[in-house]
Amino acid sequence: FEIVAYSMRGNATKARALAVRLVGDLPKFSRAKVTWLGTAPLSAEFADLESQIPIKQRSDPEVAQALARAAAQRRLWRAAETHARMAVKKAPKWPEPKIALAEILYSLQFERPVTLDVPPSAQEERHLKKIVQLTTSAEALLPACTGSAHERPQLQVLRSAAYRSLGDAKRADDDIRAAYAV
Repeated sequence: FEIVAYSMRGNATKARALAVRLVGDLPKFSRAKVTWLGTAPLSAEFADLESQIPIKQRSDPEVAQALARAAAQRRLWRAAETHARMAVKKAPKWPEPKIALAEILYSLQFERPVTLDVPPSAQEERHLKKIVQLTTSAEALLPACTGSAHERPQLQVLRSAAYRSLGDAKRADDDIRAAYAV
């Protein structure tokens, strides 16, 4: 909690130092690696970060999710996709990796200019359909409590964008209306 507190107060140097010490003290503790990854400066090379996580530990869903987030922050979409897919595989009942993977797949759509008057390629269409499937699945896993109040609209907006790109204006509009009705 101390590391998070320093991060939230803007003392990234102190948070990082504590995270490095935590990993040194508990190298096999996955949460330590997650915290360590979360405090890594954006200037840190992703390959360097990834190489410091033992291969076996990379398949831990929380570590895989943190690696996906670190890669995405550096706009390394393929690496982010690989790690997010691992997190989804290892924790199929956890909605956050599904949300992350859907966001990453959506970001992959922008490797070429996307316009609504040009239909998606076959690969883009597969990604868009996967986004719909992931967001629908993640939404079903979210609790009905207020703790997911920000996640549900986020999913609906993302799914709406996928539907719009697939040419399904009605479903896109339904999701947007639902997202802003919250």
